Amino acid sequence: MFSLPSKIIDLAGFIWSYPQEEIHAYLKRLVQAGFAKRILYGTDLMMWPGLLETSIGVIENAGYLSEDQKRDIFFNNAVRFFNLDASKFE
Repeated sequence: MFSLPSKIIDLAGFIWSYPQEEIHAYLKRLVQAGFAKRILYGTDLMMWPGLLETSIGVIENAGYLSEDQKRDIFFNNAVRFFNLDASKFE
């Protein structure tokens, strides 16, 4: 399999602008394809802050994701990708 370890998948924009069924089908396919450690939660919601809760809910309510996968999408993947010190966020 061809691998680009420095590439990530950002859910910004897509997560709140498409029908829920399509978002979940896409996200589920990404996880099934082995990309769960490359998915970053993003929002692009500076102009629409009211959608933040909705976009977080998409991930939180995804029954096909484990709690570890959700934590990776919301936090761990970004910490690893951007080489951040996770202890600074505790």
